[in-house]
Amino acid sequence: MRVGDPNAPDENTAAALSESVKAGADAVEIDVRTTSDNVLVLLHDSTLDRTTTNCTGPVNDIRYADLQNCRTTHGYTIPTLAQAIDAVQNTVEELGNNDYVTIVLDTKESSEKYFNEIGDLLSSCGYPSRYFIGSFWHDYTMELGILAFPEGVTIQKLTKYPIADEDIATVSEMGARSYSVKISLLSDYLVTKLHRMGFSVWSWTITDDESAKRAIELGVDGLYSDVTSDTMKIVENMNMVEDQNLIGITKASIIIGYCGIGISLIGVLFFGLRKCSNKK
Repeated sequence: MRVGDPNAPDENTAAALSESVKAGADAVEIDVRTTSDNVLVLLHDSTLDRTTTNCTGPVNDIRYADLQNCRTTHGYTIPTLAQAIDAVQNTVEELGNNDYVTIVLDTKESSEKYFNEIGDLLSSCGYPSRYFIGSFWHDYTMELGILAFPEGVTIQKLTKYPIADEDIATVSEMGARSYSVKISLLSDYLVTKLHRMGFSVWSWTITDDESAKRAIELGVDGLYSDVTSDTMKIVENMNMVEDQNLIGITKASIIIGYCGIGISLIGVLFFGLRKCSNKK
């Protein structure tokens, strides 16, 4: 599916997540913020102006009860993080799959309370190894997050700047195990170095065929893509499925996935999963 498709569900909605899974996604990416009464919800921007038609202002200034009246462009509500997790798993179950879908959380805030709320929710939902949590972390906020999140969660460092060797060493020592690198920064040297240091390497944002081919040829493990159907065809045409574990990801949460990240997620069963929608 292509970002901007007028018939596609709006970004960061339960409908978009469900459609992603039905399309064959192995991963979905969501953005997490809090309301004024500390309910974790899905929203990319700090304000409601762009993504809703009847609400404006910072999401941090609105109570969750009032947020429920807001509607996206196509009339969807803004889900809580718990509802989003359930939407993914419910769709997996409806399809009769034994697989699970990786959920990538892009953390948009950095307070200790925010990280603790996310950590508590993921712990209550079960099977934390299905989560990647990423951000343009600073050392302090990464440390807070790692302390708050349950064991098994993968911490991903996003970067849009050149990566110095000392930065990689620091990130590794702090416990992150994945890098998401801006496509223009990718090089054979960087991907090889990160792999040797035990990191998976994802690239963002894939917007055309050439950037997808280049990222795949460099050996990345995951692709954030705004042209996921095209990217999927490129992966198939390059016969990379057996050789690499690739995920195609788009920030609109319309995602096509391949295999997994680091290890194949295909055929891995969920054990001990609990419904999360009674949580905030």
